[in-house]
Amino acid sequence: ADPIEQGGLIWAPANLVYNGNWPNGTYGFAANQGEQGNTWSLNNVKPSDTSNDQYGDPCALVAPAGTWRTPSYDDFAKIVRYANGEHGSVTNENTTFGSEITYFNGTENKKGQYFGTMTKPSVENQDKYLFLPHVINGYYTIKQEPYNGDKRSVLQLGDNYGSQFIHNLWEKELSSIRCVKN
Repeated sequence: ADPIEQGGLIWAPANLVYNGNWPNGTYGFAANQGEQGNTWSLNNVKPSDTSNDQYGDPCALVAPAGTWRTPSYDDFAKIVRYANGEHGSVTNENTTFGSEITYFNGTENKKGQYFGTMTKPSVENQDKYLFLPHVINGYYTIKQEPYNGDKRSVLQLGDNYGSQFIHNLWEKELSSIRCVKN
């Protein structure tokens, strides 16, 4: 699948994955937008690890190295505004954003949210829009620079409708990552 342009950014075609056994595997993207990919703790390049002893940006390790990055709060705010047809800044982090929670590719096991449309696209057009699967409590990692103690922020997809920004989440809470580039 091709990367998806949304909100003035280029989003990876699917969630971040690590293929192979640590530390000799490779970083890449899941087979499609509906797949979960691996889970990650904040600023940790090792998947499903909460020790935080492997500090770095795992998106930057997708070949070619340095092309992709973990999205920032501002990056997610752009797609939230884009999804809502707004052009201002996001001021209330607890406001619900985006489209109805739906299913990817007509399946009942790939629940998530589309951005860039308020309705579910046809199967033929679904890869024209950013789809974030609802996995691991719906959490998506937001890169934090500089590192802020043991707390972090995430974009959380709702169970039935919309999404919101959550702050002060424990740094070791695992979440999905959808990489981005300018």
